[in-house]
Amino acid sequence: MKKTVLPLLVALAFALAACSSPTSSSSSDSTGTTTRNFQGFTYSDNGDNTMTVTGLISAFKAKAGLNLAIPSIIDGKPVTAILAEAFEGLTGITDVIIPESITTIGDNAFTGCTGIQSIIIERDNAVVPPELGTSVFGDPLSLTYSIYVLYDEKTAYEANSTWNDYIDDVLECSDPSWFTYDSDDTITIKGLDTAHSGKTDIIIPFSIVGKKVTAIKDSAFASHTLLATVFIPPTVTTIGNSTFSGCTALTSVNIPSSVTAIGNSVFTNCKLITSITIPPAATSIGNSAFSDCIGLTSIAIPSGVTAIGDSAFASCMNITTVTLPNTLTSLGSNAFLECSKIQSIAIPAGITVINQGTFSECSLLASVTIPNTVTSIGAMAFYYCSTLASVTIPSGVISIEDEAFSNCSALTSITFPSSVTAIGSEAFSDCAALQSITLPANILTIEQRTFFGCSDLTSITIPGKVTNIGEYAFSECTSLARANIPASVTSIERRAFEGCIALSVVVMEQQVPPTLPPPPLGMVFSGIPNPATLYVPNATNLADWTSLSWVTTRFSEGAVIGRP
Repeated sequence: MKKTVLPLLVALAFALAACSSPTSSSSSDSTGTTTRNFQGFTYSDNGDNTMTVTGLISAFKAKAGLNLAIPSIIDGKPVTAILAEAFEGLTGITDVIIPESITTIGDNAFTGCTGIQSIIIERDNAVVPPELGTSVFGDPLSLTYSIYVLYDEKTAYEANSTWNDYIDDVLECSDPSWFTYDSDDTITIKGLDTAHSGKTDIIIPFSIVGKKVTAIKDSAFASHTLLATVFIPPTVTTIGNSTFSGCTALTSVNIPSSVTAIGNSVFTNCKLITSITIPPAATSIGNSAFSDCIGLTSIAIPSGVTAIGDSAFASCMNITTVTLPNTLTSLGSNAFLECSKIQSIAIPAGITVINQGTFSECSLLASVTIPNTVTSIGAMAFYYCSTLASVTIPSGVISIEDEAFSNCSALTSITFPSSVTAIGSEAFSDCAALQSITLPANILTIEQRTFFGCSDLTSITIPGKVTNIGEYAFSECTSLARANIPASVTSIERRAFEGCIALSVVVMEQQVPPTLPPPPLGMVFSGIPNPATLYVPNATNLADWTSLSWVTTRFSEGAVIGRP
């Protein structure tokens, strides 16, 4: 029998028990047949003051991620039976909660429900297990989930012959005495008590002292370095921040379909977790939720998630694929920092800002699609994406912040829209393969080190509104042969063109020479070849140029009137 006793699930579901009013209603299908339903369940009256659940209304049958909480009472009458074939073939069911009131489950009731990840049966030792028909859960040899009962109850199931085929699939919850908890109307698990803190495998009970377990407190199991497997029942709706942070031996855990948000640092540094399926109804993933989960290889963020927090997947260095949904509107700083095996990213249209370091050091990232909705690309957003060969900055982007594409050593081309008005310092530094750049028309300054170390850069077009070229802006651009500096430039800061060993032609459009820092610290053109020629506009102010020390020391022919 293929078994995954504690499968790594993260299945967030549509909770049927919370989706409608507590009273029953009737509806008619296309044939005019009337169906009685309660909270999405169809049912029949047994005539003896009890009810039988017969299935789901049509609207729910095709839904994915269904958390099937069977009602215990309908119209004031106990639900005692699940009809044969009631849910047969419904592959969207993920979790099933069977209440204590159920005494019989009919033939093939859950056969073919291949999406089921867990079933819990809410019965205690005072009540005998429900009687099963034939093949209730399908072929027992191919069952891939477990059926959970409370601690010390399995003996009763072993004594019931209708359970013989599935007895190996029945697992008892851990002894409630292992846990510390807060008790109110419901139970909040606080952690393991001192005597049991070294446990390696736990099944959190769905009920303690007759009350449902609905929450796990912040840091409940944090740094339990021996903990290897955990099952969380679908009664739990809240998992606190840092719950499993630092559980370095954890290989298997489920986030049940009843949980709607993944909190901060929940799985930080859980190095042995290898896969995560974010549930379909999840709306947010917290800061550092999966950071340093180096065993993860892929992640699919489902439609419905609107926010991914800061460093959510930082240092998940073995993730190769990521799918971001169109519902996403917020992508945190450093969200995928050091995810060094991701190869492509399509950023959805709901994103307006690519935050600081979002894809920094994704060294195998070769393709990125940036939507027109983005207005800002943050500092170090694509820092050290050393496989990225080309980028199109979409219309609408206004600013590209410091080091945004620094050390993208494979980047050969980049296209800027006219909307860009600011490019930060070191934005493209050490992009060694970058060959040519046409800067957007509306930028006013070229910041320090913007193109430092772009050793393959052969040409640069500086727009006519630029007034300042910052220090080291083009330093070590060793293939740059010509620089055209427009009339708008009034100052060039120190070492701006230092080490441009191929720069033999500099054309300045200014009538008045720009301000350069004095030697020896200035050295704006230090290291350019000899001979090199400076071209200036006309003869009327030629003396203003030829008297300058940087002209006479760096340009062997001085200032030449005209154009090359």
